[in-house]
Amino acid sequence: RLVDEAGHEVVDADTPGYLEVRGPSLATGYWCHTDANRAAFRGEWLITGDVYRRSADGCWTFLGRNSDMIKAGGIWVSPAEVESVLVEHPAVLEAAVVGGHDLHGLEVTVAFLVPRAGDRIDPAAIEAHCRERMAAFKRPRRIEVVDLLPRTPTGKIRRFALREQLAARSSP
Repeated sequence: RLVDEAGHEVVDADTPGYLEVRGPSLATGYWCHTDANRAAFRGEWLITGDVYRRSADGCWTFLGRNSDMIKAGGIWVSPAEVESVLVEHPAVLEAAVVGGHDLHGLEVTVAFLVPRAGDRIDPAAIEAHCRERMAAFKRPRRIEVVDLLPRTPTGKIRRFALREQLAARSSP
């Protein structure tokens, strides 16, 4: 099921919600980790930490981890959705999107882009590409060109490292 921030089930199609699962094969808890159990289990439901959207025809779409979602302009933005548009640009090999802050302290999307071999990232071209393909509040407000993205040993992008990098730059 999908639930909202208050824990109420989301029934409207195409409305993002937090994924909770239950079933006979679900773990009963974490061994000797009381705090983790309290955070992850709500009765018979496991709180996955994932955000999904369910279409009217029952198709589920993964939008990202709860901790990775960005609240830009008061509306939730899925980094995966923005990244999928960014990698459609011919000069972009890889993209990672995280939340950063503008000069007023408001959360905005920041894109870290790895160029394809022999290509150069033109921020104006990326902005035009995004302008044609997504709503204004989703578009990256900053573009950072990097040689590679930080990854875990299993290959997942270390978004927290990118957020830390942004925070370190804006610290006095």
